[in-house]
Amino acid sequence: MERTENGDQKWGSEMKITSFLQPLFILLLLLLTSIRSAEGFVDTSYEKKSSPIQISITTDKSTYFVGDPIKGAVVLTNIYPVGIPAAFKTELYHNDQLVKQSITAVPYLPLGTTRFRMDHFGIPAFNQTPDSVGEWSIRVHQQTMDEPAAPEAVIKIIPKPDP
Repeated sequence: MERTENGDQKWGSEMKITSFLQPLFILLLLLLTSIRSAEGFVDTSYEKKSSPIQISITTDKSTYFVGDPIKGAVVLTNIYPVGIPAAFKTELYHNDQLVKQSITAVPYLPLGTTRFRMDHFGIPAFNQTPDSVGEWSIRVHQQTMDEPAAPEAVIKIIPKPDP
């Protein structure tokens, strides 16, 4: 290593600077790589998650007269090996306008298929008056899952024929 007239150290060439910085660069690269690898253990990105619960909505027919009882069920199938709690969001639309939404909690959903009557799942009797004529949609989805993937039942309400 060379010294200047006043005794300070003088770098002899760029090669010495490069050889001095190279281990620092490698250390920085290793550090950044290990931080990036550690991020892989934390789910920081959004992915569509699949649920062990499958939902379907059944009705005995698709068209009803005003005032006729709607017979149907929300069918939940739990494929998880044990019973689990779950919460569901139910939405009721009349002619594409949201009329009602509710949350239904199921404290224990056993393995297998469970049927809930619509009125026991928070779906009201919505076809009791003449202004209920039109198209109704019922959507049910698990609280923690994607809404666009929610199953939907479409029911048409028509006026009762004159006697």
